[in-house]
Amino acid sequence: MSFQQINMNNEENKASLSTESVPDASPVQQNPEQSVSPVNQEVEEAKPVPVSEEQFLEAETPVLVDETHEEEEVEVEEDFSSYSREELVALLEKYVNEVEVPRFKSKVAAIRDFLSQAFSAENEISFNRFIEDGGNKDDFAPVVNPLEDRFNQAIKKFNKKRIEYNEKLERQRTDNFAAKNDILKLLKDLIQNEDNMNKAFERFHELQAKWRAVGPVPAAQVKDLQLTYKFLIDKFYDFIKINRELQDLDQRRNLETKISICEQADELLHETSLNTAFRKLHMLQDKWRETGPVSRDKKNELWDRFKATCDKLFEKRKEIIAEADTKRAHNF
Repeated sequence: MSFQQINMNNEENKASLSTESVPDASPVQQNPEQSVSPVNQEVEEAKPVPVSEEQFLEAETPVLVDETHEEEEVEVEEDFSSYSREELVALLEKYVNEVEVPRFKSKVAAIRDFLSQAFSAENEISFNRFIEDGGNKDDFAPVVNPLEDRFNQAIKKFNKKRIEYNEKLERQRTDNFAAKNDILKLLKDLIQNEDNMNKAFERFHELQAKWRAVGPVPAAQVKDLQLTYKFLIDKFYDFIKINRELQDLDQRRNLETKISICEQADELLHETSLNTAFRKLHMLQDKWRETGPVSRDKKNELWDRFKATCDKLFEKRKEIIAEADTKRAHNF
């Protein structure tokens, strides 16, 4: 085996860990020919909140990153130069044996890259000595390194676990998509067939609660589901012509919910973990979308408060990323 072949093996390890995909789908019905999008989108891809609430509710894509990698931590690059190779392989094996694949993905990738370079450099030295001693490059066979073998086995094990995790995630998202479509059908049936206003209103809130309880769906389905859901919510209010008393009661409930959302968003400004803050903010944004209207005199006031907090979090994110980039550049 030549040195070039050895180096190729390391590159294959790196490639297999970094490539991932999510279920392909098109709005309403899943389409296997839709282009594949990466699971591990970075926090840097998050988009600022639109100026108006209407733009926010009808945004083409989720304002924040998709929930696919909600447990994955984006960390500043670590310096492994003080670790021995034995320590790094042991640390790698520890991470690989953990159940939470996304949480340790960045750590495994960092150790993989560091050790790949170290083992490649070692093999290159052996290869060069072999050639200097008059050997033929095609006859070169590196000395068996048990530590490197442990390293390769750990990477293979992690890749297998990652694939299994993504397959499970794909099944969950497909099931969630079907569940939300069922809720949309029930909403439509409620609008068309329920004559008892009080009963319809109670059923309406039950379906809203079920909708919120369903987990994430394939990314390609998000916009269509949100727009259809919003259309049916608006249609419900128009269709049954809720009397003013019930409507005021509902708006007061919505007001309490949106005030609570604003308060929870304000607390995120003190969250030390950027990923945790944005994950929770994403959930609050979804809850805002799913909450009905408030009285007109409170509508803009609440939205301006919520948007201002979102903007502060995005500014905080920019500062942290800039600081991390500066530190990374200094380490290089």
